[in-house]
Amino acid sequence: MRLKLASRKSDLARWQAVQVAHAFEQISEKPSIEFIFKSSFGDQNLDIPLAGMGARGVFTEDFYKDLTEGRCDLVVHSWKDLPIDDRTDTLIAMTMPRADVRDVMLIPEEVWQRALETKTLAVLTSSPRRAYNLAPALPQLLPGNVQIEFRNVRGNVPTRLGKMRTENAALILAKAGLDRLLEAEASGFIANDESVKQLIQNCRFQILPVSLNPPAPAQGALAVEISRLNENVNAICERLTDPVTFDCVQKEREILKRYGGGCHQKIGVARLPRDYGMVCSTRGLTDENQVLREWRIENATPWAKADGPERIFPLQPKDNSWFERKSLPLDPAVRNFSALMIARAEAWPENFEAPSAQLVWTAGVQTWIKLAARGVFVSGCQDGLGESEDKKLDRIAGPQTWCKLTHDQATSVDETAIATYALSPKNNGPDLTGKTHFFWMSRTSFESAWAKYPREIAAGHNACGPGSTWEFLRTFVGLKNPVKVLMGHEQFLSESLNSLP
Repeated sequence: MRLKLASRKSDLARWQAVQVAHAFEQISEKPSIEFIFKSSFGDQNLDIPLAGMGARGVFTEDFYKDLTEGRCDLVVHSWKDLPIDDRTDTLIAMTMPRADVRDVMLIPEEVWQRALETKTLAVLTSSPRRAYNLAPALPQLLPGNVQIEFRNVRGNVPTRLGKMRTENAALILAKAGLDRLLEAEASGFIANDESVKQLIQNCRFQILPVSLNPPAPAQGALAVEISRLNENVNAICERLTDPVTFDCVQKEREILKRYGGGCHQKIGVARLPRDYGMVCSTRGLTDENQVLREWRIENATPWAKADGPERIFPLQPKDNSWFERKSLPLDPAVRNFSALMIARAEAWPENFEAPSAQLVWTAGVQTWIKLAARGVFVSGCQDGLGESEDKKLDRIAGPQTWCKLTHDQATSVDETAIATYALSPKNNGPDLTGKTHFFWMSRTSFESAWAKYPREIAAGHNACGPGSTWEFLRTFVGLKNPVKVLMGHEQFLSESLNSLP
């Protein structure tokens, strides 16, 4: 069997087409592939902002005609480029496993140093979604009280990287595309005089959290479109498609469709499947000026409402106070590691300045914001999803040697940890008498509470976020009800009370 496989002709699009062809090599039929590469309408009109083009499918419409008129058998698309409405005579027969959904911001070092002086950073992006969601977020995520000025940019990834250099600006990209180009270059697929790897040298980066900046619906996923009449090819594609990615992509696109669809929308959506449930993030502004804010976990673990706020612990995060914290002398070995994981802001020692080459990563967004306020440049975070969440840094940063800065009690269960502060129990900790609903923010807090209030906790409804606390509680013996994983204290309150206090 011989198949004509089409895609756009940029380096990234061609590499994506090759990956689809490799998938076909895994089946017994092993069809021979003829590649067809061409520019789309969107590629040919770089002077028009994407949000202003108006037409649906500016990167896909030309290929749709090729399919329906028989000039090719399959077309490889970035899922996010496809029109939000299904077409009547073609279908998406195959969805590849999804790459990283997040956006990444690159900042050349000289641009960053100038921004610290001028307190202004120009940021290139063609996305209304990014501009809307990141306008309030970036000044908090960047140290130095730097203000953001967004500028429009078009072109393929190398072109935009070049403009980042010539315009002395930062640049925001879909991380999946950058990762794929770096992989293609490392494999010898791309051999340019000015390579992508060279263009991002001496750049700082921030991988932007999905909680504050969810991606364009379907970002990071590849789609293979075929004619509905091509039953033989459809049968092959069905065997190769990734149903989990397809399901998440469809859910994200349905949400965008609810608000009108189109690349002009200021809406980001992510549905990320995990073993504890579905991570749901939606953020943006609709055409009717409805503000969208969603950051939660959906799962089927049963949960009951509390009789009232007096049954909740903690009603405020500050109420979960079991320990006094005392700073410890900094172990000089901390400088031997190339990357630091910061469990909470208190773990960052006073007056400590990390070497410029040392990557700093945090457990959650609030720790990131607190460190940025102290002048620390943070490159990304686990977004509250736990330390086992894959950081996906190998392409952009290479392999790292990690060290976690945390408290003294954590070092006994984490050999890569260095204690920067000590915990000592408070004489008068929280009173859990009469409490029925608990949200645990750490294993140490739970163990301290269990030692004093085992009856209340055992009979109660216990919840926690994803991560090490969940890994501990899921196997803890003695709890009457199953532990529910929720996205932080805010979701805990909304799930537990009929109305928020």
